Amino acid sequence: MIPLLAGLALLLVPLALGAVVYSRRSTAHARTRQVIAAALLYAALGPPLGGLLVAIPGLLTVEEREPLLMLAFIVGMAWMFGGLPALVAGACMALLRPNLGSGWRLLAAAACGGIASALFAVLVDLHLQGVALLGGLGALCAVLVEATTLAWQKRRAKTASPHAP
Repeated sequence: MIPLLAGLALLLVPLALGAVVYSRRSTAHARTRQVIAAALLYAALGPPLGGLLVAIPGLLTVEEREPLLMLAFIVGMAWMFGGLPALVAGACMALLRPNLGSGWRLLAAAACGGIASALFAVLVDLHLQGVALLGGLGALCAVLVEATTLAWQKRRAKTASPHAP
């Protein structure tokens, strides 16, 4: 019960960040949909990426009779443990994204994903090695999701204005 309450408290991080960044802006209500969409995108893509990054090397080195079943199990568990930190990282990135350039966005994604994952690992009382592993995995997955988002936005902007170089 305590980890669940601590995890819910972790959700307050993007709310506090949003309150600080957008406290004096009138567009705060218009950004709500973008924050929710980014949080859901990170929660949908981040945990399976992390699960694959953990599962594939393990499945290649261990002889498993049902590798697809084991892969599905690991990805499902990744959603269970990585869903909440991914939601937090996605919401934080949506709040920071308009103020950052491309390179800074990737650095901020690494920070948001790594910190959210490491804090969650601390809240569920993992050992220091587990905290470092989940923090690094969260940072890597957040960078991959943000790089994909950045590439998609650049491609969309290019197709919207076909005469631009």
